[in-house]
Amino acid sequence: MTPSDTRPGLRDRLYPVVTAGLLIAGVWLLLAPFLWNYDATGAGSSALWNDLTIGVAVVLIGLTRFVGAINQVYTSFVGVLLGAWTTIAPFALRYRLTPEYPTATLNDVLVGVLVTALALIGLATAGSDR
Repeated sequence: MTPSDTRPGLRDRLYPVVTAGLLIAGVWLLLAPFLWNYDATGAGSSALWNDLTIGVAVVLIGLTRFVGAINQVYTSFVGVLLGAWTTIAPFALRYRLTPEYPTATLNDVLVGVLVTALALIGLATAGSDR
């Protein structure tokens, strides 16, 4: 047995990072509308309900990865879709896009990119060594 045989594989090293990142991003999406008071920032109820819905879905993906209940490829693929939607939602749902009200838009774009990146990493490592 060589020393490289005892080192954890790429999947083993990245799996907890991706899982924790998805859980944190999902919880953040659940909290952000209330912490930043989306209604007062002009984003309105579409931003609130979008973040709550996507937040619950991202937390569920993180939890299923944590307990290993569903194949990692499926959860990662759904994560990519959710992240992409979160990134484009401010434009598709027409959040108020003025300099005075950037909070919900910036939050969703940044969190969407993060979720997409984490899910792509999860997808890329789904079949790697274990």
